[in-house]
Amino acid sequence: MASRFPRDDSASGPGPGSSGALPGAPARPGRQAQRRSLLSGAAALGACALAGAVWPATPARALTRNGARGQRLGRELRGVWIASVRNLDWPIRPGLPAERLRADFSGHLDRARALGLNAVFVQIRPTADAFWPSPFEPWSHWLTGVQGRDPGWDPLAFMVRAAHERGLAFHAWFNPYRVALHPDPALLAADHPARRNPHWTVRYGGPALLQPRRPGGPPFRPAGDAGRRRAL
Repeated sequence: MASRFPRDDSASGPGPGSSGALPGAPARPGRQAQRRSLLSGAAALGACALAGAVWPATPARALTRNGARGQRLGRELRGVWIASVRNLDWPIRPGLPAERLRADFSGHLDRARALGLNAVFVQIRPTADAFWPSPFEPWSHWLTGVQGRDPGWDPLAFMVRAAHERGLAFHAWFNPYRVALHPDPALLAADHPARRNPHWTVRYGGPALLQPRRPGGPPFRPAGDAGRRRAL
């Protein structure tokens, strides 16, 4: 589905505009899997500033510069993006049972580990909706098929735990401003913040975007809620 939004994936949250899966990832019916570019070095540092990062307790491999001084370079970041918007990577389609979702996500982690990666960047707030039980925003329709429908479990808690069990750092990827990939607010869940507070939004090229600072109040910061609840 073509978006009428401006291309904001890179501007409003870390991650490339297109998706690709790791080798052996669950097949997506009707579309050809593309390989995801890996992150390393300075290219990833800017993304870390916008993502909620949780490093596992496992000590990182220290790097040293060749030469007599052996200057320490710190932690090496080797990661992969896992996008949820449009069901690009995970979930591969909305409404799957919890067991299938856990198995598919674990498969992404196992492949990342096998490739020598040490981090995953997972999109948990693609369109002002959530992959955790948020008091501010509805459950994501990319997860359940119906925005606001409770899946009956906490995907974010599972994902953080599963990543750490494999020694992988978990980075929570938020799209902070995008409301939807369509221009019709009536299609949003009844408790969606943009539907209840249309004055929080601005129009740009069609669909609405959340304003960085809502009029007459403090900033709207769902990332803070996810961080407090999941130690992001």
